[in-house]
Amino acid sequence: MVFDAFISLFQNLIATYGYTALFFASIISASTVIIPMPLYVLIFFASGLGLNPLIVSIVSGIGSGIGEMTGYLVGIGSGKVISKSLHKKIKKVDEFKNFIKRYGFFAILVIGILPFPFDVAGIIAGAANLGMKRFLLAAIISKIIKTLMIAYAGYF
Repeated sequence: MVFDAFISLFQNLIATYGYTALFFASIISASTVIIPMPLYVLIFFASGLGLNPLIVSIVSGIGSGIGEMTGYLVGIGSGKVISKSLHKKIKKVDEFKNFIKRYGFFAILVIGILPFPFDVAGIIAGAANLGMKRFLLAAIISKIIKTLMIAYAGYF
């Protein structure tokens, strides 16, 4: 019953606002973990309802990449807190931080494609002082690749 209402809402958003709805939904979905939004369901339905899957993936990938900047900015602001408080409890945070420092752009690119909580990668990338432009570019490219697969699955 609730799932049917969700599907109906998504169909109406797509029919009314198209790519614009996808762009803003992508930003909102990627910028917060507090308000869960099933973005990939929306992308799947958008392509199934006739929107071009390539454009769907580009629009939602750019929106998601922009939305991921919130995690990155949190990481920049909390870099010292992460290093001091979490390092004592979780040694893996330091290892992940070193991994991001070492592989930078390519690490973010791969992590963004994998089914991995990307917010964690964004926070660690900010804490590791990965360049903002590099992070944003890697996030956008990885999100476009990931959503391209989902968009074409919905299309077919």
